Amino acid sequence: GHVLRKVDTGVVVTTLGGTATTSGFNDATGLLAKFATPTGAALINSDADLLIADSVNHCVRRVVIGSKSASTYAGSITQVSGFTDGPTPNARFNTPHGIATTAADVAFVTEAGNHAVRKILADQSVVTIAGTGAAGLANADGVLSQFSSPRGIMLDAAEYLLIADKG
Repeated sequence: GHVLRKVDTGVVVTTLGGTATTSGFNDATGLLAKFATPTGAALINSDADLLIADSVNHCVRRVVIGSKSASTYAGSITQVSGFTDGPTPNARFNTPHGIATTAADVAFVTEAGNHAVRKILADQSVVTIAGTGAAGLANADGVLSQFSSPRGIMLDAAEYLLIADKG
């Protein structure tokens, strides 16, 4: 499906946005919001908001948990893929997949389509921190390294990024 859901400790399931049978793109609230294959999620703003890797829409979306309001956080609102750093809405992603965040609300996103790891700063500007944009498996510094469709990502206690690379 194309749905964001919350499960509380009492095992009550609540839909935050999207619909199971219809993909699409719409910055809206609740069931009116549309997503296309959301694949990764991480909390920001003291756990009040959720960042979503909206893979097929080639962007990162923000959902305010309390109001269920969805908006584009980084990347294009026109669902155009690309490999461009810069401020939103000029930045472009290609199939963002995983997402991890710091306490300072900096997000790290793996991109399966660009074979890269991107950083979204608190001002919502996007910077490539690893990967050349071409598939490969090269260990090197930052943008000289290569990934092959990286998917999962997490930040450990020492703030090292751990990345699952499909290879």
